[in-house]
Amino acid sequence: MSALLPELMAWLAAATRVVRPLAGAGQVMRSSHDQDILGLVSADLHGSTAQTIELLVHETAHLHLRAAEAAHALVVPTHQGRYRSPLRPEPRPLGGVLLAYHALAYICAAYREMLAAGLADIEQVGAELDDLTARLTDVRDVIGEAAPYFTDAGREFLNRTAEVADHATK
Repeated sequence: MSALLPELMAWLAAATRVVRPLAGAGQVMRSSHDQDILGLVSADLHGSTAQTIELLVHETAHLHLRAAEAAHALVVPTHQGRYRSPLRPEPRPLGGVLLAYHALAYICAAYREMLAAGLADIEQVGAELDDLTARLTDVRDVIGEAAPYFTDAGREFLNRTAEVADHATK
């Protein structure tokens, strides 16, 4: 896969060092990361290539965001606002919405790259990509409305994420 998606693989390897397979093969694909063990991602690995890459990208995006947060606050620390999220029914803190935006941008970009590399076809991932792209556009609007509550480091992080989101939605 490194030969087909070298940029994606380099981005994954920059934050994810160990992938621990989850036991059991349920109908819902699962993944997580441990905030106390940097670089560790747990994921179901029994799905399709596209599903496995999505899980790894999702968790790796969270690891990248956590690393950025460890270096500098991304959201003004005193900000207590709650915002609509495309992934949860209840209003979320701005940091949670940022987490969703960042992950969605990278997941959508990964799907586009998989399609371009022939690792998936539009019939396999089309509906999922359409849904995720709509959610990405939705959360991007929410992030835009909350712009005053990001720190300088947060705005830099948003700018990099926006570049990925632009690539993902072209």
